[in-house]
Order: sequence, then structure tokens, then C-alpha cells
Amino acid sequence: MKEVYRMQPGKLVLPHVLSLDRPERLQLCLQMGVRHVVSTPSLHGLPPEHYEAAMRRHREAWAQAGFAVSVYETMTPVPSESIRRGAPGRERELANWIAAIEAMGRAGIPVLCYNLGQGGKRTSSQVLLRGGAVTTEHDYAESRTLPAAAEVYTDEQLWEALTWLLERIVPVCERANVRLGYHPNDPAVSPYLGSAQIMINPAAYRRLFAMADSPYNGVSFCMGNFRSM
Repeated sequence: MKEVYRMQPGKLVLPHVLSLDRPERLQLCLQMGVRHVVSTPSLHGLPPEHYEAAMRRHREAWAQAGFAVSVYETMTPVPSESIRRGAPGRERELANWIAAIEAMGRAGIPVLCYNLGQGGKRTSSQVLLRGGAVTTEHDYAESRTLPAAAEVYTDEQLWEALTWLLERIVPVCERANVRLGYHPNDPAVSPYLGSAQIMINPAAYRRLFAMADSPYNGVSFCMGNFRSM
């Protein structure tokens, strides 16, 4: 049984969709007992030696608002196009991955939620539910009319890239005490925007776990995606 990192026992965790610039919402969350957030310290454009300082600033900003950053969620913490392609340059990207995970460990951010795929889109962002609540929606038939992704990958490319990455990054995670939680593709369908997606069913997760039999190689249990599978 693999550990699940999205929901932590004894903790109410606020998803990363809320930001520090909405104090009225933060106050509501505090009143409901939420004390932990899933968030994303931005490393865009930073050299590796500045990763830790950026993460500490991000963590402290949330701490001043009353929250602890429990999970760093992003597609990849640093650019990973060469890793996905299996192309020259992936060693340099791997070095940045290593620097980011080591910085997370030193900054006290214990979980990295990631996905090596293309990301996802919503076909609508203003869907009304019970009580006037607003949510997003993904209509697969409608999404098939969207333009193709800028870069298209095959199943073989993505599995090879993930195998290559995990073999090298899981030992780093074990030393840094940073756990990986692979987020399912959202939506959990393949192909999507003309590109393969690999993390779309339980069998894919069994394959993921077999690549690195370590408690640091885990799943981000996104309930919406697992239900849609």
C-alpha cells in the first residue's frame, strides 16, 4: 500500500487555488480550521542557488497568514522539456530538479506533487452547482476541437522519461526527506490535445510504483481524477 500525500491524516489542507491576495477567503479558511496549504513557490527564471531562499520567502508569507505549506504542487518544479523528449540537455534539467528537491528539504516543504505530462485545460470555468457554487468543467468531446498541444509525445517517450527521472531523483528525495506524489493527468484520458498521457488509470500507478519501490515514490490522490477514471 502506497502512502497518499494529498490528504494528510489529522490535517485540513487547502488546495493551491487560493492565493494570499484574497484575505477574506483566507479568514474563512482559518475559521474552518484549515492550517495547511498546497501551494507553489515560483522558481521561474531563478538560478538553482536561489531556490531555497525563494521557497523560504514563500513559506514565511503563508506562515504570516496563519498557514503551513505542506505540499509544493506544480507540473514540474523546473523546466523539463529535454527530460520529456529524452534529448540532450536533460542532464542539466536533472541537476535543477536535484537542486529544487534539496532546497525543499532544507526549507521544510515535505511533499512535491508533480506530473511529467502536458497539463490539462477546462472547457468552462463558470459552471453553477447547488447553492450557487461555481466550479470548472471539462467536456472531452468539446476538448477534441481545441488546437493540438505545442509539443506532442508518445506513450513510449513519457514512460522512458519518467523511468529515467525516477531512477535518479528518488535517491535524492530519500536523502532530502521530500516525498513525491505523482498527480494523475487531468483529464485522465489519452490522447489529449494530440499528445499521449500516461497517468490515467490504476494500472499506470502500479507501473509507477514498480519503477522505484520506495515510500518516497507516491501518488497525489486527486479524488476528482480517480473518480473520473
